[in-house]
Amino acid sequence: MKFHHLAGPAEAEDGGGLLSRLLADEERLDRQGLWRLGSWGVGAVAAVIGAMLASQSSMALRRDERAADDLVRQAQQIQQLARDNQLEARRLAAAIEIGAGQSTGSAAARGGHRNAERRSRPSLFARHLA
Repeated sequence: MKFHHLAGPAEAEDGGGLLSRLLADEERLDRQGLWRLGSWGVGAVAAVIGAMLASQSSMALRRDERAADDLVRQAQQIQQLARDNQLEARRLAAAIEIGAGQSTGSAAARGGHRNAERRSRPSLFARHLA
């Protein structure tokens, strides 16, 4: 008897190649052989399903990462717009206080000159919307 490193003890064969060493030489399939074949089939199907699930989960992870990046970017834009709105509101409040605090016509003329300057350049809010 000759010992084969993959299959254990085996009869010496004259003409078998690599394929004949990998395949079992069985005359008929008994109950044990059917169970073994069925088990291999179930294992193969489970391996394919596992590979498909792993692939789907990695694609979903990448998609979720992109969505999270988009949300962070949008949140930063909203915060910037809120800061710009607050700054514009402060400017407007300061302009109203200056206009209300002065009762002479020359002060109103200076305020009108500032308002013309302000109208000629876009506000921070308008720049972010563009």
